[in-house]
Amino acid sequence: MKFITATLVATFITSTTWAYGLAGQWRGQGPLAINGVVQDGLCQMELDIEHTPETFLVVRSSFKCPGMNFVNKPQKPLQIKEGKLYSGDKVMGEISEDTMKSFTLFPDGREQNYFMHKNEDGSLRYWDRVDWTTAYSTTVSGTLVMF
Repeated sequence: MKFITATLVATFITSTTWAYGLAGQWRGQGPLAINGVVQDGLCQMELDIEHTPETFLVVRSSFKCPGMNFVNKPQKPLQIKEGKLYSGDKVMGEISEDTMKSFTLFPDGREQNYFMHKNEDGSLRYWDRVDWTTAYSTTVSGTLVMF
């Protein structure tokens, strides 16, 4: 009996993914807003996130929206120090095990902002806003689940 119990526990441990924080492959949908106006239809979103206590990286993100599709390439991992996200010496946002807020302010006044939060039910709340020009912005938000 002890052998069977030990085998079941070992099988469970080796077959279960123990992801830290926001890490995982996420898929979901949500609305697209252009210059603050919500568009018809929903965006299909996929995110592949690596998150450890020391680093945060969106390996890949894909957004298929009515009339607009885009795939983002991986960026350099952001370093995590005392709850802050760093790119080199520059603070890029804040992070905890279940929430990430990131921001970039460009010299011409454009902004790029991200927010992710892992909900109690295990889903991921996602929101991002990008000022592509000073007169054109997009906002995508939604709830994603691991796949």
